[in-house]
Amino acid sequence: MEQRDAIDRVAQIDEDDTAARLIEAAVSADDETMVRALLHGAYRYRWHHTVSAYAEGRPEKAAAAMELWMQTEKEHHV
Repeated sequence: MEQRDAIDRVAQIDEDDTAARLIEAAVSADDETMVRALLHGAYRYRWHHTVSAYAEGRPEKAAAAMELWMQTEKEHHV
């Protein structure tokens, strides 16, 4: 239920900058449910600033986040 609520909240976001601010707050608060929902939205809607904000907040996961960004970019151009 919590994950579904987070996904519904992300679906109402229409700007990368808004999502980036939200992911910074979610990372800071250790709200993993919201972080996952925002990352899912970022890859789906191509919100680069959001993925970058996540990578800055979680440097140990930055390489994986950016690799997935590149992979999903290829899928969007197929």
